[in-house]
Amino acid sequence: MLILDHLKTLHVFTDEEIRLATTLAAQAAVALEKARLYDEIQQRLQQTETLLAVSQAIGSAPDLPEAVRRTTREMVRILGADTGVAWCMTGGGDRFIPSRATTCRVSCASCSRACPSPRTTRCSTS
Repeated sequence: MLILDHLKTLHVFTDEEIRLATTLAAQAAVALEKARLYDEIQQRLQQTETLLAVSQAIGSAPDLPEAVRRTTREMVRILGADTGVAWCMTGGGDRFIPSRATTCRVSCASCSRACPSPRTTRCSTS
């Protein structure tokens, strides 16, 4: 919305002034939309780069525990968090405990057995 007014004097805008203001307002709207789209594209690019980084981290891991550590580290870095913890479901499936990646053999979301002596893995953002 664009509002134009003369505060000091009484002035009725001419048709030409109205056309000019309408044209300028339309151009401003297009510029704002382009800026919004540009920001959206930048955000999607960053998301794609993030997915690629996580995918590369997982794909180059020699085993599941290392994949869990790398994925957690990348998520901490990407989200700007201070720490990250992967959680394992106990063998009975009744609770989650912090993962010791070296004992989580199937998947951090569904370990085949309880993770003994769990420890929290803290990942730095660097």
